[in-house]
Amino acid sequence: RTLVGDIAPVYTQLKDAVAAVEEVQPSLSDNSDKEAAHQALIAAQSRMTMFDTGVAIVDEALMATEAYESAQQGWKDIIDADAAAREATAVMQDMSEESVRSSMEKTNTALTLLNHAADAFLNAQNSYPGLDLQRFSAYVSKRIDAQQAALAADQAYLDRNKEELAAQNERYNSLEDEAAALAESLGDDPDVSVAAFYDAAIAEDVKVYEDARLKAGNADTFLRNYLGSDEQ
Repeated sequence: RTLVGDIAPVYTQLKDAVAAVEEVQPSLSDNSDKEAAHQALIAAQSRMTMFDTGVAIVDEALMATEAYESAQQGWKDIIDADAAAREATAVMQDMSEESVRSSMEKTNTALTLLNHAADAFLNAQNSYPGLDLQRFSAYVSKRIDAQQAALAADQAYLDRNKEELAAQNERYNSLEDEAAALAESLGDDPDVSVAAFYDAAIAEDVKVYEDARLKAGNADTFLRNYLGSDEQ
């Protein structure tokens, strides 16, 4: 919010200028003077609009930046979790107590990363009201359930509980299938989703800002001509 403090004095000057012009307008009789006063109002009011919309865009950008960074981190955590889960599967090629314990260690790493991803997506949504990353949160939740089933299966192997091992393996495979189905509907990466949401959120303000900037520029040109200071 430093920006608001920086522009506040200028904004106040513009408001004062508008008030001064409006006060003098009724006393003007010359048409060119009346038009100059009108253009001065446009120049000042347009700049006030630019300040208003500019601050709104900056506020939106601050929220979007935090959400974007969180979304990026969440996606990275998912990728790293996938790598850890693949390593956990790879060490199980030769079933032994040692390989199972190694697999459990890597699965726990994957779970930690997935939980970090869940926190990152939640933070992204909380920091940017209206942003919807629920599909990523649902996917991560399903992957967490699957990895927990993998851990339960490994523990069943260590406990020599064949029935539990079979049940947890079946649960794991089912959850992974469900996660794969959710992955198909994820669409763009989460940071891309944040950027798209931001672009849509500021679209109207950007239009208002550009329209005001054009009006201010046209009014400035008129006033330079009126004052005889136009270099042409």
